[in-house]
Amino acid sequence: MKGRKTGLKRGLVVLLASILVLSLFATNIAQTWRSKIDAALGTSSFKTVNHTADVYYKSEFKELKEVIDAKEALAREISQEGTVLFKNNGALPLNASSDKVTIWGLNATSPTFGGLIGSTTSVNSEKGQTTVNLIDAMKEIGFSVNEDMLSLYASSAADPYRRAASFFGQSVPGHSLIPVFWPMFETATSYMIGEPPAEFYTSSVLDAAKDTTAIVFLSRDSSEASDYAVSTMVDPNGDKFERPMGLS
Repeated sequence: MKGRKTGLKRGLVVLLASILVLSLFATNIAQTWRSKIDAALGTSSFKTVNHTADVYYKSEFKELKEVIDAKEALAREISQEGTVLFKNNGALPLNASSDKVTIWGLNATSPTFGGLIGSTTSVNSEKGQTTVNLIDAMKEIGFSVNEDMLSLYASSAADPYRRAASFFGQSVPGHSLIPVFWPMFETATSYMIGEPPAEFYTSSVLDAAKDTTAIVFLSRDSSEASDYAVSTMVDPNGDKFERPMGLS
């Protein structure tokens, strides 16, 4: 009797599992051919209702420019409140009228503004939207930036170290990792740090950096479906490290 009950339970489990699989398969087919099925049966899968008399949200802005200006003001506020000063040995604040700065870090010329999927930073320049990197921001507020260093970073000599992932056939600057959808959760085996070695910097550039204030730009990349592995990874240029997102 016990063996019969066990067999009955197993049979029911197999039957229910089969029904579930068939229902999921049928649902996908119905979704794919939804418009044709609706046309044949004279039905509708959804209904749109417009309530013109009701105002669910009334904007405080009258035109797009006001929205963009408010967004930029909010971005400045978030940046200011989200910036942490660990220690100041007297170097700050800088004086734009007298301090010349040298920005160290190739990634400063190609920063990561967002991820590659849901957190992508989309900019519509035709509508006045902009992204501002550190270099442009420093120049905008009146600082003299060491152009010798920027020219070196912009040269072809920096190309082998520049981060630019290929995503759906498009080159995406500022990214090292490419989102992987299949197989899911595949860990990366390499990680592009995006910084050149010490011998990259020429003596003339180093001399030009003397008597200037150094601003070091550190950047690490990660995105949805492209998590970095905590195990040992290798930079394509040969550097080995254990934790690429770490600062030490």
